[in-house]
Amino acid sequence: MVYVIKWIAAGSAKTIEHPVSYDALAEAMDHGCAVLEQEPADLWIEDEEGLCVAEIPKILDHCAKRRAHPQ
Repeated sequence: MVYVIKWIAAGSAKTIEHPVSYDALAEAMDHGCAVLEQEPADLWIEDEEGLCVAEIPKILDHCAKRRAHPQ
């Protein structure tokens, strides 16, 4: 399955799509952690069918677990 990261920058209404797609949700979530550092107005991850599979709370949870258990 393919995952795409999308977000809206603070102070904007335009959706930005990350130019790279990811084969694994965990990889997309890892990049989502980096996007969160830019403090976007919104952030989500979609699967190849355009369905939202993760939003900010789920991505934040992933980031916290990654920090607690670095690989």
